[in-house]
Amino acid sequence: MPRCTLIWRNVRAKVDPRFVSNVHSSGELMAKHGTHRIERFVLVHWPAGILLGASTYLGVYYGRGAHSAVYMVLYWMALIACASCAAATCVGHRKRMRRLVIGDELAQLRHMHWRSFEGRVAQAFRFRGYAVEHVTQLDADEGLDLILRKHGVTTLVQCRHWQHRNVEVKDVREMHSLMKLHHASAVKIVACGDYTDDAWRFVSGKPFELIYGETLLAMLSDAQLPIDAGVVPFRAPSSPPPMHHRPRTAAHP
Repeated sequence: MPRCTLIWRNVRAKVDPRFVSNVHSSGELMAKHGTHRIERFVLVHWPAGILLGASTYLGVYYGRGAHSAVYMVLYWMALIACASCAAATCVGHRKRMRRLVIGDELAQLRHMHWRSFEGRVAQAFRFRGYAVEHVTQLDADEGLDLILRKHGVTTLVQCRHWQHRNVEVKDVREMHSLMKLHHASAVKIVACGDYTDDAWRFVSGKPFELIYGETLLAMLSDAQLPIDAGVVPFRAPSSPPPMHHRPRTAAHP
């Protein structure tokens, strides 16, 4: 790896210690593989852009022949360029910080006890005006967690409390079969991660709602529900969680 790339990664790690661990998920993998110099500059925090703009302004304004026509053109060009870079770095910084916050909150949800996770989802739906029914252990083993009722419409809910990132299309098809079996009108699947492209294509035109990471966080935030992985139900059941609550094993990638 080129020396300049190593130096750049060390500088970014000092500015943001979580950069290295979040580089693959935050879209900053480009910086690791020889990003264009302008793109690398934009990745720097916005105060650096303001500092560079002020330095360039002072250097051009007080330089030799500063009041000549050529220097005036350079002065305005430098001022506009540095102001644009400062604005770009500020926007980029806010987006990176937002991604880091979302990643931390989703990590807490994944480490939460599965009963606590299901309980928060149920409370969030109650906040939206649904009557929520928790299903029996038998129905839970089939893949069903909650039954929602509102305005005469019955909706089935499955909570995918996995460490695994994406929900596959076969899991969505199973809920489609359960919807027909229970004569329900709609299905909602709640997951900490996202869904595969095949899963999104399958639900197109069907009464399905796929609630994923950021949408789930917004739903919990609207209901003012805390995200705390340390909260465990007062009486945790001795029985193991339903199959769809368990993390995928090596045999099921």
